[in-house]
Amino acid sequence: MLRLFFPLYLLLFVFILFQSEIVDFTLRSLAPESEEADVLGDLSGATFMVEKILSDNPRSDWPDLLRQMSSENIQIRATDLNNPAIIPAAKQLLLAGDIWVAQIGEDLIYKKFLHSEDVMVIGPIYTVDEYQDTELMITLGSAMILVVLTLLWAFALQRRIRRLSDVAEAFGEDDFSVRASTDSKAQVGGLNRSFNHMADRIEQLISSHKELTNSVSHELRTPLSRIQFELEFAAELNSVDGLHQSLDSIAEDSRELDALISELLTYARYERNNIELQLQQQNISAWLADWLAAYRLPANSNVDLRIVTPGPEMLAFDAQALSRALSNLVANALRYAHQTIRLRLDTAGGQLIIAVEDDGTGIPEAQRQNLLMPFTRTDQHRNKQQGGFGLGLAIVHQIMQRHQGSVVITDSDLGGASIELHWQR
Repeated sequence: MLRLFFPLYLLLFVFILFQSEIVDFTLRSLAPESEEADVLGDLSGATFMVEKILSDNPRSDWPDLLRQMSSENIQIRATDLNNPAIIPAAKQLLLAGDIWVAQIGEDLIYKKFLHSEDVMVIGPIYTVDEYQDTELMITLGSAMILVVLTLLWAFALQRRIRRLSDVAEAFGEDDFSVRASTDSKAQVGGLNRSFNHMADRIEQLISSHKELTNSVSHELRTPLSRIQFELEFAAELNSVDGLHQSLDSIAEDSRELDALISELLTYARYERNNIELQLQQQNISAWLADWLAAYRLPANSNVDLRIVTPGPEMLAFDAQALSRALSNLVANALRYAHQTIRLRLDTAGGQLIIAVEDDGTGIPEAQRQNLLMPFTRTDQHRNKQQGGFGLGLAIVHQIMQRHQGSVVITDSDLGGASIELHWQR
């Protein structure tokens, strides 16, 4: 883990150690004329003072005056235009009375005296050793302090990442109950909470798939066993009528298997997270009226299916998915209603509600939430003998989750159950 951050430490140390040189080099590369102008601005006053003092004194006194005006880190001396250090272009500049900056980095400048061939030279300007040593110590000290602080931060971060890595490794080894600590001293930004959310979701999916697999095997076993029994029974029959009865029973079981597989595929389709619904803003009142007009009750049904809607309400929904959800709810209500099924559109508490109600026996409150899970049925008059595989409400639940809505099971004033689809308005 330390190797991951080592380039960062090295980069920080080198940058702080050489930041002054880096800044100077960058400025000189990008804008050399700006630094030259800065040097001229700093030393133009000095050249004027030196020239003034020397012009007020005889030439024989110049050497002593120049020594007096010089210091350990700033040298001032005189030369002439024939000095080999003065290039031809600079000589023309000096003859015009201008200042020539020979070395920007060391602030070495030349200035010709008026009415004379003598040239004043100021520089190079050096920083005293004590100042250079102090600057170096401060730079090194700052770099070391920053490196130490960075190392302390990195080691603390490394411990947090290692703990999260251990949790992820344990989770990968099938310990699905393990979770990352959400204590502030153990969190790596928002990774801990994100990992826990992911782990919760994965554990839930694995548990759901295990239950689904067990339930599917159980549901498939019953019709398959009946088919196997009928085949063995048919093999011993001598009468044609008995054989036809066995074949009819096998055909019925085959249709049951086909219906079960169709329901399973529908449930699996809506359970996938990547499914995309075609949401369209529509008048839900008008759509419900059209849906009810197209819906066909079973031929042997004596139930009155009616719709109760207020005014026009707009809602964004997938028409095909919602049609499947309502078909499941109405088919479920048909099994238990005595005379009436009511399709009701309502609004309450900032929510839009579509309810399918019946006047049957109702659903016990303790069993309502479990009915939204696959292959779950009530145990009071709502069992396999009355039809269904226990997938209808689970499919409705998945459809409403894709619509960012919910399914609520309550009692109806008709006397039976009311299964409501809720959307936040």
